[in-house]
Amino acid sequence: MKVYPGSSESYAGQCRISGDQIRFEIRLDGIDAPQLNALLRGSPTIDWLKPALSSPIAADSLTAGPATALEGLISHELVDGRCELQSGGPGKLIVQDHHKNPINLLPQSLHLLLAQQWARNGILTLHAAAIMTPQGGILVIGPRGGGKSILTLSALVAGFGVISDDWILLGSESGRKIQVERLRPFLLFRQSWAAAQLRARLPGLISRPLQRRPKDLIRLPENSRRFPGGGTINQVWLLKRPRSARGTQTRITAISQTTALARVVEASMPLLFSKAFSTEHQELMTTIKTLLKVAPTHEVVTGTDIVEQPGQAWGRLVEEV
Repeated sequence: MKVYPGSSESYAGQCRISGDQIRFEIRLDGIDAPQLNALLRGSPTIDWLKPALSSPIAADSLTAGPATALEGLISHELVDGRCELQSGGPGKLIVQDHHKNPINLLPQSLHLLLAQQWARNGILTLHAAAIMTPQGGILVIGPRGGGKSILTLSALVAGFGVISDDWILLGSESGRKIQVERLRPFLLFRQSWAAAQLRARLPGLISRPLQRRPKDLIRLPENSRRFPGGGTINQVWLLKRPRSARGTQTRITAISQTTALARVVEASMPLLFSKAFSTEHQELMTTIKTLLKVAPTHEVVTGTDIVEQPGQAWGRLVEEV
């Protein structure tokens, strides 16, 4: 994904975002390219509430269909800003004195504003991991704390590529292929015994602890084979927590498309599937149907083998599916 200045050099408070793997272009007014890049990169120095970011931020997709027959204004209040959106049309974000600096690295309100514009293009904003293996790309969906980051660290130790362990963009190409690309150029994982064990086997990756959160952040190098910016998805894995103590061997089983559909919606921006966003709902459902058509879905319960023997565990998993 590229962030670059707007078309008018004289207007500093403007920028555009375009995709590398997925076709889209979004224009933003009220925020410039350095500010947006800092927010996407998780900069600890950016202040969301400073005057430069306190004016309204407007967003409009330049690659979606024309904004015709717009429905009523939808106002959605979040802790760090208020979004004013219209289904199938541009949106606006307002930050006022009562709003707070975000706890998350990317402000929730800005995330929603962008997600609605991506949705107009049929692009899902997913809280998921994406791992690249010789057999193809794997989309990994799981609840917060469900093990996505440990699985991605394990994949790195096993010699596979990682696009992201946190937020990704997912879109379809002519209804035949599913592409993903990274939204933020870093990995984010909880501090735990499993993470420490795997990190010890990845000495080349430098991490830093986050303020106010028990997590570590690893910035991803550019133009690295181990960390491609995007790729094609061939499988979907739905992580499930074990009912009791975690077993020694990771288990993988096929699962129904109905269950998979519900989990994909949960991992995205569910608000955009509501009746108020009919245009976005229709576009996103078309993409999800393509995903479930081209990518077999499995439920995965991870075992201790992905930490203790990553190479063997991953070798068995990719062969089984």
